[in-house]
Amino acid sequence: MDNIYTSIQSLKNNVEFVFFFNKNRPVPEKWSGFGEVRYFDVDSNVARLVYDAARQQRKYKLDAFHSQYIVPLFSASKEIVTIHDVLFETHPQYFSTAFNLRSKILVRRSALSADQILTVSQYSKDKICELYGIDEARVSVTPNGVDVERFSRIDPNCAANELKLRYGLADYILTVGRLEPRKNHLTLLRAYNLLRRTEPQIPMLAIVGQRDFGHEKIFDFIEKSGLQDSVKIIEDADAATLSMLYKCAKLFVYPSFAEGFGIPPLEAMAAGCPVICSNTTSMKEVFSEGATMIDPLDVESLLDALTASIVGDADNDLMRERSIAIAQQYTWEQSSKALLKVIQRVI
Repeated sequence: MDNIYTSIQSLKNNVEFVFFFNKNRPVPEKWSGFGEVRYFDVDSNVARLVYDAARQQRKYKLDAFHSQYIVPLFSASKEIVTIHDVLFETHPQYFSTAFNLRSKILVRRSALSADQILTVSQYSKDKICELYGIDEARVSVTPNGVDVERFSRIDPNCAANELKLRYGLADYILTVGRLEPRKNHLTLLRAYNLLRRTEPQIPMLAIVGQRDFGHEKIFDFIEKSGLQDSVKIIEDADAATLSMLYKCAKLFVYPSFAEGFGIPPLEAMAAGCPVICSNTTSMKEVFSEGATMIDPLDVESLLDALTASIVGDADNDLMRERSIAIAQQYTWEQSSKALLKVIQRVI
């Protein structure tokens, strides 16, 4: 979120921001440059939502209070809520029962009570309006953004040497996402394994993401298929390392079943990397003009795309150009303008 507020500072506006953080948590110094930094009086998230948020609104005489997914139970100001997606409604099989139940109650209430709802894609907006009966005028799309310049500053030769030294990666296919079922790593592994049988010299597969529920099946497949020397799982990549991984990848693959937006493909595009992406949910809307789109339920669809890009006749140079063109459409400046417009309308 700091990127969007960095961009807002460059826009002429008369909005004063107050940022609230939980107590006893370190706050990066840059936030003080975006506005006043204040702390809730309580550590409990429940207490914050039940009474402390309203108390802070009154104390600082706020015109509007902007929260993520869940608005306070009581408010003393206008309410703006960002609901990135409602995948717990449309794709509940990828979340825990407790998370689904909590979200269906609290996020629905938030959507119905907020003065204005923000979301990150037209797909998410349509689902919020459809599922909760919300007038589309109350929902604004403020897309995620990416800093294209961040990748142009990377020296590819230095980055390649660093990745080879640290992870043993030279020529590789990349995917990024938590190790959990919704990201669909198993379909990627199955397609990669099939291609490897006919083309044993294909690049390694680098999977970047931390373990989440259901990750055991990923490791089991790698072991049973004998892919230990061909698949590298990286769980410790910081932002700088991730940028290098995007920049040096031969190909980026994102077979996720469902996304409210999908930041990893956008970051890969900003790095000039050819992208293979699922044709479902918001991904079809955001990436179809710049990526090779596949059916995430169809291993053969992904296998064909991998084959064309790695050993076939796909025009990867053209795909790189299209990737960068898509990334340049989704800037944080664009997102900050959309957010500021909503805030000014509400207050």
